[in-house]
Amino acid sequence: MPEARDPLHLREAQVVIGAWRDHYNRVRPHSSLSYRRPPL
Repeated sequence: MPEARDPLHLREAQVVIGAWRDHYNRVRPHSSLSYRRPPL
């Protein structure tokens, strides 16, 4: 069983996931919007 998690790795993961989520929701084209980006 793993020991306590390294806070640096956790923070790095949070940053990467946050950037991916932002791109997925705000930057990439959405099929429901006729493959346009959502308005910001």
